[in-house]
Amino acid sequence: MAQLTDFKNLTVDINHKKYHFAPWFRDHGHEANITNSYQRVEDDMPGEDPTYVEFTARFALAIKNAIESQTETTVHFEDQYGGRS
Repeated sequence: MAQLTDFKNLTVDINHKKYHFAPWFRDHGHEANITNSYQRVEDDMPGEDPTYVEFTARFALAIKNAIESQTETTVHFEDQYGGRS
């Protein structure tokens, strides 16, 4: 299981061992998202597929629920994506 706290501290549990990672700088990814969005408009390219956006939101919520409930959760593509491919 992996847990990212405040977009900075990453804790990974592997076989009852915990590994902690903390980069020097916190990166929310905002700069990259803004730059990429601007470049897509400049190049007259479409944005992300709304289905992809929905899937990533459902995936993030499944992870949030697992952390809050302190339970192991398996996320299946079909469950989150409605069986679409």
